[in-house]
Amino acid sequence: MKIYYHEDRVLITELFDFIPKHVFECGQCFRWEEQLDGSYTGVAHNRVINVALNDNTLIISNTNRADFEKIWFEYFDLGRDYSEIRQRLARDKRMEPVVDYGKGLRILKQDEWECLISFIISTNKNIEHIKKIVNEISNKFGDYITNYQGKDYYSFPEYFTIASLKISDIRDCMVGYRDKYIHGAAEYINANREWLYSLKYLEYEEASNELKKLDGVGDKVSHCVMLFSMAHFKSFPVDIWIQRIMRALFSISGNNNEIKRLAEQQFGDYSGFAQQYLFYYAKENNIGSKNRKI
Repeated sequence: MKIYYHEDRVLITELFDFIPKHVFECGQCFRWEEQLDGSYTGVAHNRVINVALNDNTLIISNTNRADFEKIWFEYFDLGRDYSEIRQRLARDKRMEPVVDYGKGLRILKQDEWECLISFIISTNKNIEHIKKIVNEISNKFGDYITNYQGKDYYSFPEYFTIASLKISDIRDCMVGYRDKYIHGAAEYINANREWLYSLKYLEYEEASNELKKLDGVGDKVSHCVMLFSMAHFKSFPVDIWIQRIMRALFSISGNNNEIKRLAEQQFGDYSGFAQQYLFYYAKENNIGSKNRKI
């Protein structure tokens, strides 16, 4: 990987595992939008950037060297060799087509608070609806960041901002019954300000149990938050797409905890990476539908 710094962008060559569509459309993040030219513009860590892949050169625009080194290198997990991960997972021949299809996918290192609320919102919602809600909350209660290419962008509101709101204010953002869960989480974190950001230092199960102290956070939400913001890569969130592909590929069924346990036995320390390849493959190929099989 070679990195070239310019005044308003960073160029990266010889990075063989980064395809923006696979990164931003694998169900892990909700503030990235595809542009007409195929690039993606997104909001993270109170910044707005555009990411494009052009002739095998990754172009990160509207940024600089300082932000790249402080934020984006870690956010995009650029220090990890994903080709090695794919090779390890593909030792099981059943995973070969899955990791080949998802080549270029990377797990983002998101902010814990925004990730937590995003996945509380995600319960029984599709990805497009989650995006709309997260953007609505940001536009109403977040701080203005900048106008980029003719569009205004706002940060995701801090926990103390959400804690200061009325529950009805949150409900107006189309969150339904989750309004009280979002408000309750904000109040708890506002009263225990070191708690959420210390969980990444705990053991996997301990961190999950801590998160599940919050109303509205069960196994799936806690596992998503740990995987997508805390680098707990043993985490294996289970939803309907994972249920379907685990049944189709590995003949594994049962309740979500049983699927998770068997998957973690299968993939070990690479469970989280396997989950993302499996989820993306299943969703994009509609695995489990009446007319679609592997």
